[in-house]
Amino acid sequence: MKVTLRTKPLSNGSKSIYLDIYENGKRKYEYLRLYLIPELDERAKRINANALKKAEEIKALYVLGKHKQEERSNMSLTLLDWFDQYEKQMNEVRCVSKGVKEIIHLLRPILSHQNQKENNQNRCLWEK
Repeated sequence: MKVTLRTKPLSNGSKSIYLDIYENGKRKYEYLRLYLIPELDERAKRINANALKKAEEIKALYVLGKHKQEERSNMSLTLLDWFDQYEKQMNEVRCVSKGVKEIIHLLRPILSHQNQKENNQNRCLWEK
């Protein structure tokens, strides 16, 4: 497998970072939703350095094959677990909107009740 970081120019002057992945005679592109902005000041340089660092980390995961493990582990998440992870990540960067917090607050009791109900059904099946 060959993985290369590439950029695509955007109409606003920024560049989108993507992975060019060549494996088993097939090529695919993985857009990372990371962008390089025109380096007009020190802040822009820091932002670009962080974006490139993150892109290199993602590339390393692909080269090592660990991205497939992450995809499989994310498939087993319940919606409640996903909400918890999302809220935790957004709290770390202080970016959770009030609306998202309200949705999580409203859905958490419903989802936790549903998970308990499913667990009880599964336990009964195994005990029989």
